[in-house]
Amino acid sequence: MGIKRIVDTDFWTDDKVVDMFSPEDKLFFLYLMTNPHTTQLGIYPLNKKVMAFELGYSLEAVGVLLDRFETKYNVIRYSPETSEIAIRNYLRHSVIKGGKPVEDLLMKEISKVKNKKLISFVRRSILTDPSLNNTVRDIFINLNDNDNENDVSYHDTYHDTYHDTYHDTYHDTYHDTYHDTYHDTYHVSSEDFEKFWSAYPKKKDKANAVKAFKKVKVPVSVLLDAIEKQKKSEDWKKEGGKFIPYPTTWLNGKRWEDEDITLGRKAFDITDPHSYDDAPDEGYKLEELLGGQNGS
Repeated sequence: MGIKRIVDTDFWTDDKVVDMFSPEDKLFFLYLMTNPHTTQLGIYPLNKKVMAFELGYSLEAVGVLLDRFETKYNVIRYSPETSEIAIRNYLRHSVIKGGKPVEDLLMKEISKVKNKKLISFVRRSILTDPSLNNTVRDIFINLNDNDNENDVSYHDTYHDTYHDTYHDTYHDTYHDTYHDTYHDTYHVSSEDFEKFWSAYPKKKDKANAVKAFKKVKVPVSVLLDAIEKQKKSEDWKKEGGKFIPYPTTWLNGKRWEDEDITLGRKAFDITDPHSYDDAPDEGYKLEELLGGQNGS
């Protein structure tokens, strides 16, 4: 018998779900809450390729959905380094009865989380809820703040984790050479960054953008070409550029490598919840984005 996961029926009447979620958003969020890899904690390992396979989506579609749920809806965090996902308010609903068995289970699952900053993300979200189960509250109150560094921003978390992972996993000889010659031989001059900054339409979080830019391993001309193309996409143009990613997110995600998956404004588009009405025959269809599996 499979493990049971709790989904409140209020999910379907939640204001955010009703007003903002597309049909694909609803499916994706239900998948994140009920897939066979979930834990009671709501933080668990889940590779993008596994998501794509189980949902029948393309990797590009999964990337779009993860980015939207993280940057637009702010309901998850995904760690690319450890392939772990954290659902912000999962514990508010997943634990009905507390007690020692629940405490032991949650502590065991917490110990298995590789990116501890995901625990901090969940902790900050749930401790302000007066209806939170007492067992869950006690566990997270007693967690060592220093271990989880819950006051560190997500962008700082990303950079710190990336930095540590790079040093631990990359070839030592190459790293030493790279470290010594990086600023002298690679394209991280302030002039190149300013070219990027001038071209990028959303000028937010410049300090972290500089850090992310220093890790990029392609010529600045590649970045500029990609920016100019993506400026013309429907995603970047709609609602005055509201959905343009932060430059740090764009750089860390290597978004210059994105294939053109933006659909026409009036096409059947997973990036636009309101695009299902009067969709024309021309342009990309949803099944094309998701690999053709919905085609007849």
